[in-house]
Parts: sequence; C-alpha cells; structure tokens
Amino acid sequence: MELPFGKRVQVGNYVVTKFTKTLSKKELKLLRDAEGVPNEVRKYLHRACLPYIKVATVSGNWSVEWCMGTTVYESINDLEVAHDDKNNFCYYGDGYRALLALLNRIYMTSNTVGDKDYNLILHQAIVDYMDRASNQSKGEPTPEEEAENEQAAQEAFEHETNKEVLRDMTEQIKSEEE
Repeated sequence: MELPFGKRVQVGNYVVTKFTKTLSKKELKLLRDAEGVPNEVRKYLHRACLPYIKVATVSGNWSVEWCMGTTVYESINDLEVAHDDKNNFCYYGDGYRALLALLNRIYMTSNTVGDKDYNLILHQAIVDYMDRASNQSKGEPTPEEEAENEQAAQEAFEHETNKEVLRDMTEQIKSEEE
C-alpha cells in the first residue's frame, strides 16, 4: 500500500506526511504562464489540489516538501507502508533503511554550507549524475558501455581477420597439395 493521505509515518528522526495543497491564484497563474496555457483554455480550468509529501524532523525545526511528479515524491510514495502492532503506519525492511539514508543525506546536505571544494565537488557529482540519467533516458550508452562496445567491436574485427587468415592458409595448403 502506498503512503495514505494525512497519516504520519515516523522514519528515524523524521516524520513523513502526504497531503494536498491548493495553489494560490498567483501561483497557478505563474505555472500556467510558464507552460504557455492559452487564455481561452484557462477560463475552463479550475484550481486543483496537488499531492505533496512533507518530511520534517520530529522536533519540527527542519522540513522539506516535494510535489507529485518529482522523483523524490515518487520514490517515497512508492515505498510499501504497513501497520505496526499498535496500528500505526510504518515503513519496514530495505525500504525503511533506504528512505532513512536518503532523508539523512538530504538533511545533511541542506544544512551544510561547506567550503569551496565541498561545493565544487558536490556540484560536479550532481552534474555527472544528471548526465548519466539523461543518457539513460535517451538510450545513449554511458562511457563504460561505449568502452565495452568498442572492445566488442575490436574483438569481432579480430575474429573476422583471424577467420580470413585461416581461410587463406587453407586455400594455400589446398593449392600446394594439388
């Protein structure tokens, strides 16, 4: 079962809640402007609620929200939720451990200013990840896959060359026997 609306699920020092939020007229106008929704279509659209997942520390001194459609929202929402012996909702097993690790990483990253080297390395790691994810979504091979493909092509070329040499040798032996 996916995360139900309005139920609090504790994960370590965090509380996860799924809720809906109605956008203000101004927020909705900005979104529609950004998407280029024509005015003749806008008059038939109504304000709607969007699902969000909020993660906050138990103490309430830190929180972050993700809207439906983001990878973090989908990752959290897709985790299996069960009831514990006190009938509270909870995550369990590998899903719990993965979510706790993710939340700890997000918490630490959002609360660490770091120095120049930290920020440059973090930025480059994110850029590298985005490139890999983009290549995977386009179906383009990663550099490792390209190297493997080149090696396979080279091996195939060598195999064909060896076959050609063997054929020539066979032809030569046949002609010498005659």
